[in-house]
Amino acid sequence: ARSYIVMNSRPGHEPDEYGRELAVDYIDGTRKLILCGRYASLRENRSNTIKNVITYAESNADKIDAIFELSTERDLIPFMTRFSNLLTLCAALTRCRYISLEAENSKIIDELSYGSPKSIRYLIDKFGYDEALVVGVIARLIIQGVVDCDIDKKAITIEHTINLSKKPLVFNGSHQVVTKTL
Repeated sequence: ARSYIVMNSRPGHEPDEYGRELAVDYIDGTRKLILCGRYASLRENRSNTIKNVITYAESNADKIDAIFELSTERDLIPFMTRFSNLLTLCAALTRCRYISLEAENSKIIDELSYGSPKSIRYLIDKFGYDEALVVGVIARLIIQGVVDCDIDKKAITIEHTINLSKKPLVFNGSHQVVTKTL
């Protein structure tokens, strides 16, 4: 999302009684109005009040030319592994934020440029660098999109394999391709 705002609550209701409306503008230009709330309140409750809340939110979406969506905590479950892994990667970055990692970064990219995926453990063992530093470098490379690593299906460990990304990185519409330095 590029930006979002929390919309005003519905007249006559407490702000969190039936959820909150978020107006979200995405980078691709899509605009959504998302009614966020608890599953029990928004999906299981069949009362006229809930129907009125949803109708009110849908009319707000129409007013701002947005796609209407309903979202509950159950909609987030498929993203929990990814979220947990991103927190792990951020923690690794934080642990080595004041350390220059240029040498480790260069050697890891050089090793990965040979084409075959490598486990994080292999990279730690091969160079003999401190494990926290190697994990910090790899975390930065994953977050930047320089290397590919599946962070959606299982918790990230040093047994994960990584390889150089085949997709160019896109920042503000310009393409930057990471290449091996000879």
